[in-house]
Formats: sequence, structure tokens, C-alpha cells
Amino acid sequence: MAQLRQPNDTLRSMLVRSAWTLEALARSVNAVAAETGRSLTYDRTSVSKWLAGVLPRDDVVPLLVEAFSRRLGRPLTSADLGLGGAVAAAGRSAARGVSEPAVVLAELAAGQADFRRRTALESSPYQLLDSLVRPVSAPRVGVGVSPYRSGRAEVQALRTASVLFASLMEALGGGTARVALATFLAEDVTTWLHAHASDTVRGELFTGAAELTLLLARMNIDLHAHGLAQRYLDIAFALASEVGGRTTEAIALRVMSAQALDLGHHEAALHLAEAAESAVRESPGAVRAFVDAQLALAQAATEQHRSCLRLFDRVDRNSPDGEGAFASPFGSYSRASALYQRAGALTHLGEVRLAAQDLTVSLRHRAHDETRARALTLSRLAGLHLRMGHVDEACAAWLEFLDLYPLLHSARADRELTGLIQKLRPHGRHHAVAHVLERAGGHGYGGLRRAGPA
Repeated sequence: MAQLRQPNDTLRSMLVRSAWTLEALARSVNAVAAETGRSLTYDRTSVSKWLAGVLPRDDVVPLLVEAFSRRLGRPLTSADLGLGGAVAAAGRSAARGVSEPAVVLAELAAGQADFRRRTALESSPYQLLDSLVRPVSAPRVGVGVSPYRSGRAEVQALRTASVLFASLMEALGGGTARVALATFLAEDVTTWLHAHASDTVRGELFTGAAELTLLLARMNIDLHAHGLAQRYLDIAFALASEVGGRTTEAIALRVMSAQALDLGHHEAALHLAEAAESAVRESPGAVRAFVDAQLALAQAATEQHRSCLRLFDRVDRNSPDGEGAFASPFGSYSRASALYQRAGALTHLGEVRLAAQDLTVSLRHRAHDETRARALTLSRLAGLHLRMGHVDEACAAWLEFLDLYPLLHSARADRELTGLIQKLRPHGRHHAVAHVLERAGGHGYGGLRRAGPA
């Protein structure tokens, strides 16, 4: 920390305006940091030092900005807190309403591909206020500034890349290929978007680019790089809007909702899921089922129980065979995925036994190479068994999780391993529990590996 010449009266004024104690501000900063996968332990002493004129670390300033922005309900910058400059939490609203989302994508993806800039981008916080504002369709602007021409070969390249990177994500986690995908988007895809093309090819290119950007967002969510993922989601929405891609817009909003829900922002998740549902009405049945399942989960999290259950009935009707495929980097909306979503909703509703049954059936339908999904399902199932007092069943599921865990570069999987330890320690005298704890310790608990290359 560096020392200012005088106390930070601006920060003190903002603290008073927020009706926060020193301890409350410290807790809020720690909570925002936790959303990025960092564990900070600031307390009132730290806040006292900031008020006295000690500058927080550079990587902590965006966390302070985001904490105060959420508290006061309006976007702030570092200058508003007396911390110099005008740094927003993470380039706030960088992609909303931009005239050329391809340009923003090129800049952001190039930053993630650059190891010198990657850490700062991936540690940026989630911006809660932005999640409460539905993205607006970008202006339809012309491209074709490049002397090159894009055609069917480039469209096919995007489709092939979607299958490849989606498979890597599901098999190995978000940390495995996100730099490669960022590089592909920054150096190849955005070049194709600026080249001359027929209207048909242009529409397919922008849709394909939006889907790949959605996939990169999901990879970053899996790494707990939520601020960066949020910016990619905005760009994906704008790319889809550029060519009137309502289905892809709806999928983007659905992923935004899932991200908000995962972070515990239930009202924001509901708002985004409702926006997705309004955008998806003309889409294929499988896409409507995909969106409806997320809306139902958000409704369960906000205690709208009856609406939630009715929506899951509609999910079954729209995708009766559980497999209706649609063109996206997410493949098909499978029965395994629908059951996983319904189990989450049932858990919110307190129906733990039924949720466990759905997860068990979900595992039976889950493809063998979907390692990440299988691992997360097993961990969630184990937790439900433990809640019901089924210690042996919980341990059996967690042992299967530990078989898969070494294959994954995923902060979400790391979080599940941490939760496994915390939940099982009180039962440490049980023989099966002791065995699981020993296995978990062998995977490096206490110094969890970073997901993916630094």
C-alpha cells in the first residue's frame, strides 16, 4: 500500500452516505472478491487505514468501487471514492449499445490472450447493476472495411470450432482452452466479421461469433472470472442483435441469468430469465425448454413455487424426447441437463429427496465424456445425501467425484472440493468419511491448484 498525504475524506463521506460501519464495508469488499474466486480477509482495521490515507492495492480498488456501486444503486468510479483516476469496477458497460461489437470483442479477447493483461481481466468483479439492465440491441451497422471476403469456408470454421471448444469445455473444464479460444476470436473471427460477405454469410458469421463468445463466457464463469464473463455475454448479445438473432439473444440472456443465480443474485437472475423468455417465443421448442428451465429455477430461488412447477411441465412438453438439438455451442438440450435444473429448483423448494432422485437419473443420461457436468452432478448429489443423513451414499458419490476431479481445470470443481471437505469434517470419525477425506487431501486441498494456465 502507498501512503497519501492526507486522510481520504471523500471515502469517509461515501461511507457515511452508505450507512455502513467500517466492518460492514470490509465484509462487502470480501464478498465481492469471493465472487472472483479470491479469499480476502479485510476488517475494520483495513478500512481505517484507507480512511487515514493508505491506498488499497490496485487490484482491490475495483472491488471497492463495485461494493459502493451496489450499496448506492448507481455506477461509481475510483475518483468518486477519492482514490484517484476514474477507474470503474471493470470497464462498466463496455459492450452495451456499442456500434461495433466486433471491435470490442477483438480488444477484449486479445487482452485475455495476452498473459501480461490476463490476470487483471480475469480478476475483475461482477457488476450487479449492469445485470439489472437488459442489454439493448446494437445498431445495425455495416462492416466490410477489410479488403478480404468471407464465405462458406469461414462459416464452417466457426461451426467446427464451436463443436471443438464445447467438447473441450465439457470434458476438461473452462481453464483448458479459453486462451486458445480468445486468440481465435481476436485474430481470426473478428477479421472475418469485418470482411465483405453476402447478407446470408454475414448473418451466419455474426451468429457463429456470438455463440463462440458465449462459450468463452461460460469458460470464464467456470473459472470464477465473472466480471470478464459478463462483458463477453454483453458482446455476444450485441453480435446476435447485429443480425437480428433473437434465438442467440435469448440464449445469452439465459446464461446471464444462470451466472447471476450462481452468484446468489436471485432477483437479477429472475429479471434476466424473464427477458430471455420474452425473446425466445419464436424459437425452436428445445431452445424454449432451455430458457424455461432457467426461468423456473430462478422462480424457485425467489419463492415463486407454483409458477416454477408449471414451467417444468412446459419444459417436458417442448422437449418431450429430452434431446431437441439447436445450433449453439451448447449442443443439444438433453434430458440430463433438464433434470439437473429441476433438481436445483426442487432443492430451493425443500424437496431434497426428489432432487436427489432427479440427479441420480440425470447421471444415467449424462454422456460419458461430459466429465465436468458429471463431476458437478455427483458433488451436488453427495451434498443432498448428506443432508438426508445418508452418509455412505454421500461418500460413494464423492468418491466418484474425486475420480473425475484430476481431469478438470475448473474453479467450480475446486469449489466443490473445498465444500466437500467442509461438509465432511464434522463426520470425520465415520470410516467412509475418513477415506473420502484422505482421498480429497491427496488432491491438494489447502493449496488448490489454479484452474488453467496463469
